[in-house]
Amino acid sequence: MPDIVRNEQIKLFAGMLDRVGTVCLAVGVVTPLSGSMVGVTLPAVGFSWLVASIVIWSVVFLTLHRAAQYVLGSLHE
Repeated sequence: MPDIVRNEQIKLFAGMLDRVGTVCLAVGVVTPLSGSMVGVTLPAVGFSWLVASIVIWSVVFLTLHRAAQYVLGSLHE
């Protein structure tokens, strides 16, 4: 397979990883934070659940973003 085709496939895969990470950030961090700011009640498990969820989803986002950067490192000139 020519390098240009392989590079484009790598870029598409890296972009997909980064977009999935962004969705995780939006759903797991931004949505609960904005909901708590406008007065949506917290789940029955309370504030500690919100903090734990934000930390976990932030780690997922950072991991996927870093994985995308790692994948881009395999591009050929």
